Amino acid sequence: MTDRSFINRHLAGMAPKIVNREEKQRQILGAAMSVFARYGYQRASIEQIAEAAGIAKGSLYQYFKNKEELFFMLFEFSAEQAMQAVIELEQNNDRHAVLIVEDILLAIALSWEEDENLIPLTLEFWSVCGVEQTRQRFTERFQVMYQEMRKHIVGILKHGRAKGEVHADAPLTDVTSCLLGLLDGLLVQQWVDPKIKMSRVLKKALPVLMRALRG
Repeated sequence: MTDRSFINRHLAGMAPKIVNREEKQRQILGAAMSVFARYGYQRASIEQIAEAAGIAKGSLYQYFKNKEELFFMLFEFSAEQAMQAVIELEQNNDRHAVLIVEDILLAIALSWEEDENLIPLTLEFWSVCGVEQTRQRFTERFQVMYQEMRKHIVGILKHGRAKGEVHADAPLTDVTSCLLGLLDGLLVQQWVDPKIKMSRVLKKALPVLMRALRG
């Protein structure tokens, strides 16, 4: 029989180290976010990130094996945050399905606007998909992220269709792909033209664009 008391003692003894390690990783990721956003993935260096995090370069390698691993972890964190916004709003299924989808798109746009690093960082995530050394890993993760988002949003719209809220003939998967593409396009527009704010544009345009979806 497994000695549960030994396992509990072992985990209890390890807990502080695990917590400290996670805190240090968050510290490094926060520093890396600002460095990658400022210099881009190619120009940013481990030395710059370590300096921004206030640690020695050698210490950083105790948490991330190289620059790509650190950058990919940032990408994972960003993708998970976006999915969390989708899932949280998806649960509010007593509202009109079209309004829930509008809220999801707006929430993602607002999250990009709230942190000045997120827009240039997202552009850097896209850029590494065009580089041979990083293409496969990041492209596959992007594919999974978009597939998950489409799945959840299409699920919301199908639920709304069952209640008569969504047009019976609407191609939901294709519409969802277009809506996600709208977000990506607005991100680029805001980056090159700061007068454009994604959230403001979406608040005005989405009710008009989504009208055709309503049943």
